[in-house]
Amino acid sequence: RGFGSVSASSSPLYVVDGIIFSGSLNSINPNDIESMSILKDAASTALYGNRAANGVVMITTKKGKSEKGRISINASAGVVSRAVPEYDRLGPDKYYEIMWESMRNGQAIPGVDSDQDVADANLFASQNIIKELENNPYNVADDQIVGLDGRINPNAQLLYPDDMDWTGSITEMGIRQDYNINYMGGTEKADYYASLGYLNEQGYIINSDFSRVTARAKVNFQASKRIKTGLNINAAISSGNQAQAASTQSSSFVNPIRFTRNVGPIYPIYKHDPTTGDYIYDANGNRIFELDDNRPSGASGGRHIVAETLWNKDFDDITTLGGRAYIDFTILDGLVFTINGTYDQRDIYNIGYDNKFVGDGAPGGRASRDFSKRTSIGFNQLLNYTKSFGKHNISALLGHESLDLKINNLEGSKSQQIADNNDELINFVTIQSLDSWTDARTDESYFSRINYDFEGKYLLSGSIRTDGSSKFHQDRRWGVFWSLGAGWRVDKEQFMENVDWVNQLKIRGSYGEIGNNAGIGYYAYQSLYDLGYNNQTAPGILQATLESKGLEWEKNASYDIAVEFSLFNRLNGVVEFYHRESSNLLFDVPLTLSTGFEDITKNIGSMYNRGVELTLNYDIIKNDNFNWNFGIIASTLENQFTELSQDEIITGSKKYQVGSSIYDYWLRDWYGVDP
Repeated sequence: RGFGSVSASSSPLYVVDGIIFSGSLNSINPNDIESMSILKDAASTALYGNRAANGVVMITTKKGKSEKGRISINASAGVVSRAVPEYDRLGPDKYYEIMWESMRNGQAIPGVDSDQDVADANLFASQNIIKELENNPYNVADDQIVGLDGRINPNAQLLYPDDMDWTGSITEMGIRQDYNINYMGGTEKADYYASLGYLNEQGYIINSDFSRVTARAKVNFQASKRIKTGLNINAAISSGNQAQAASTQSSSFVNPIRFTRNVGPIYPIYKHDPTTGDYIYDANGNRIFELDDNRPSGASGGRHIVAETLWNKDFDDITTLGGRAYIDFTILDGLVFTINGTYDQRDIYNIGYDNKFVGDGAPGGRASRDFSKRTSIGFNQLLNYTKSFGKHNISALLGHESLDLKINNLEGSKSQQIADNNDELINFVTIQSLDSWTDARTDESYFSRINYDFEGKYLLSGSIRTDGSSKFHQDRRWGVFWSLGAGWRVDKEQFMENVDWVNQLKIRGSYGEIGNNAGIGYYAYQSLYDLGYNNQTAPGILQATLESKGLEWEKNASYDIAVEFSLFNRLNGVVEFYHRESSNLLFDVPLTLSTGFEDITKNIGSMYNRGVELTLNYDIIKNDNFNWNFGIIASTLENQFTELSQDEIITGSKKYQVGSSIYDYWLRDWYGVDP
C-alpha cells in the first residue's frame, strides 16, 4: 500500500507458522507451503509491531494428518529463456551511416551552414570515421567505407559478419529441473511431515545458475490432555554463479546487458585476419578473444564481456538452518499458555575472482573471499483466553517477544596472481584488504489484543503494543502503538433472511498505528568512526557520522474501510479504501559540504499513501467435477509529501517537496532529436 518511508525498506514482514521469520525467503521450498495469506489492514498488522509497517505475509507449511503414512513425489523440468526480447539494433551498415551523419553534423549543419561547408563536412566524415570508431570490419580501405552521400559503399563486404552479435554470445537456452519428495501421516496423538527437494536452474545468461537442496521435518505431539508440543526444523544449501550481473553491479562494465547495449555492432568478439577475415586460433585450436584495446571509450574499450563473464567468478555458497519449537500448556479450559522459540542461521560464502588478462583484474589478477554469518534467536510467550457467554464470544491475548540478531562478517582480497587456474588467496601476492566486523541489534516487545463478537454479527477488536529497539538511544528506545477494528455481518441480520442472492455481506473498518525503524543502521543514534585511515604504521581514524540522540520511531498511522460480499453463489469480492499516513519520517537530511558530512539521520516530515483496492472473483463453471474461476485485482495509489524540513530536497534524479510524490523526477526537459 504505497511507500511507507523515504529511507526505510518497503519489504513486508514474513511470518512462518505463526512465528516471525528472519531468514531468506528463497530458503523455503515452495512445495512445503500449505497456504499463504496477506495482512494489510491496520487491525491485523498492528499486532506484529514495527516490522509489519509494510504488511505481513503469513506462510503456513504443510503438516501431517491423522491417517496412514503417505509418500508423494513430484518432478518437473522446463526451459529458461528471456520473455521480453532485446531492443532492435542497427546492423553494421546502418551503424556506420548514423555515425557518419553524427560526425558530419558536428562539422556543419545542413540547412544552416553553406553548401560548401556541408560538402567539406561530408568529406571530413568519410575520411575520419575510422578514427572515431577505430575498427574496419569491411574489405575496403578506411576512407572508402562511407561515401560522400552518407551511404555505405556498395562494394563494402563484411569480413566476419557472424562474429559481431554480442547479445547472442552471452545468452543461451537454460534448463530448469525441480524434484521433490515428501512423507506425511499421523496418529491420534501425533502428526509428522518430512520433505526433501532439489532444484537446479541454468540461467539464460552464460555462467549464471542456481541450485538448491532443501529439507524439512515437522512434528506435533499431544503429550497429554493439557500439553502439546511441536518441532519444525529446516535446512537449505544453495549455490550459484552470478554471471557478473549482481544487482550491485547494474551500472558496471561487467553487467552483460549494459555492455551489449553500449558496444557497437562493428566490433568482433574474436581475433581475425585483417585481410581475409578468418579466425585466428591458438596452439590448441581455440579461437582467441579480441582483447586489444581497439574500441573507443564509449564502446567499453579495454573490456570484453564474453571473456570476463567466462573467466571471472562471482560464486555464492549459502547454507541456511532454521528451527522452531513450541509447547502449549492448557491451564484451564479456554486458557492456554504458549512458549515459542526460533533459531535462524544463514551463512553466505562468496568467491570472487577477476582474471589477469582483461578488465578490473588486469594485468595481475585479483581474488576475494567474503563470509557473512547471520544468526537470529527469538522467543515469545503467549497467554490466550477464549470464552463464550451465550451469544457473546471473547478472545484475549497477552504476550512478550524478544529477538537478538548478530551478523559476523569477514572479507579479504589479494592481487598479483602467481599460478594460473588457481583463485585461492594463497596464490596471490599483495594484500589489498582484510577486514572483519560484527553487527548486533536487539528488539523487545510487549503486546495485548482482545476480540469480541455478538452472535457473529457485530465484531470488535483492539490491540496495544510497545516496542523497544537498540537502534535508538535509551531515552527514545520505546514506542507505543495500537489499533481498533470493527465489523458488521449484515447478511446475518433478520431483515436479510429472505434475500437469497446475498450469501455474505460484511462491512468492516480499522485504525492503527505501527512503528518503523527499518531504514536506519544498527547504531543510527551514535557518532561513528571509520578505521583504516592509517599513515604508514601510524593508525588513523575518520569520523563517519554525527550522533543523533533525538532519533525516534517513524510512525505509520492507517485506516481502512471495506465491504466484503458474496453473491449468487458465484461472485465474491472486496472493495476497500485505505489511507496511510507516515509521520516522523526517518530521513537522511543533507548537510552543507563545510560540515564534512553528506547527511545526518533525523525524523522530519510526513507523507501519505491512499487508494482504493478492488478484488473480484467469479465462478464461471462450478459443479462437482469442474471449477472455472475468473478473477480481477485492481488498485489505485496516490502518494504525496505533506511536510518536509525544507522547501525541497534534491536526491539524484528525484526532488522531494510538499505536494509532490516520492518518485517525482527532477530532470531536464529535452526537445528531442532533429530528424
